Amino acid sequence: MGVTSDSADRLVAVVSGWSGSTNLGDELLSLAVVQKLKARGVEPLLISTDPSMTAASLGVKSIGHTRWPAVTGAIRSASALIFGGGGLVQDVTSQLNLPYHLARPRIASALRTPFSGIGLGIGPLTTRPAKLMARRVLNKARAVGVRDEASADLARSLGINDVVLGADLALCLPVPDVRIQDRLVVSLRPPVRGGWSPVAGRRSELDDGWIAAAAKALDAAIAATGLSVHFVPLQTDRDDVVHRRVAERMRSPSSHASPTLGSVFDEIASGRVVIAMRYHAAIGALLGARPAVLLGYDPKVDALAAETGSGFALIGSASADFDRLPGAVSEVLGRAELVEEGRDRLRGRERANDRILDDLLGDPR
Repeated sequence: MGVTSDSADRLVAVVSGWSGSTNLGDELLSLAVVQKLKARGVEPLLISTDPSMTAASLGVKSIGHTRWPAVTGAIRSASALIFGGGGLVQDVTSQLNLPYHLARPRIASALRTPFSGIGLGIGPLTTRPAKLMARRVLNKARAVGVRDEASADLARSLGINDVVLGADLALCLPVPDVRIQDRLVVSLRPPVRGGWSPVAGRRSELDDGWIAAAAKALDAAIAATGLSVHFVPLQTDRDDVVHRRVAERMRSPSSHASPTLGSVFDEIASGRVVIAMRYHAAIGALLGARPAVLLGYDPKVDALAAETGSGFALIGSASADFDRLPGAVSEVLGRAELVEEGRDRLRGRERANDRILDDLLGDPR
């Protein structure tokens, strides 16, 4: 392998995920990969949409994601490329998503830089060209680590080789140790609609009927449980407006967090029950062993609910589904032990990502 770094004996791995985002869920994945690489004595080099933010928040070197000559040069001289984690292998958020993300492992393959995927969500893939592209590129990987059984099943059905069932990378992060308060932690998000352009470049219009239904359901959940509502955004520039519009329509008072990368899982784990539309709010509930009601806006949320166990309940995220929310909250309240069992099982499965990295990097620890 070609090894380049500031010192001749230090391995460098380029990380191709979705870094530099205002979405703390994505940044938690980057943090997990960085910690795994540093624990192995490997220098991470992240491809980022905001290199200055990545450097400040994670303390690592990064390259702007549109600087393709620099990206290609980094991949050429690196020891390996790490592809993941997160939902990179899908075409529903944008028709440009798949060719964009698969370009980096494709470059690695052409340059004979070894690469593996870790903590990946595979699918949905809605077109035959998308399926062929995923199979062609990912079959060049040393291993394709996926985060859930649905992703593993889809990958294998596409003819992708060396699929390894793991779990979401953020499950390797420390378990929150916070005081539980008598509140419902709520993490909503704007609706997602497919299209050609990336989600980051599109504005979401909030339906007033959806806002009203969410507010009514939260008031009913408060009445049923005696708990208050604490809103925790995972992507403040998108989620906060949703939370505040819902809060304006509620009869009951609520509180609002302004979480950071270092505090977001503590905020989520501080409630007796978590109501999570955001995927990594659900992961935070799981890590903190807090019962949760997941609002299934995307197949990845459904997949997580299916794997966690009965400490989580799953309902839909449409206006009509909110009538089920108060009952679902009451149903899971007090099931922390069941969530803890699911957490321990999936944290054990997440160690598959470590085995993939050790195989790729030669276990330099």
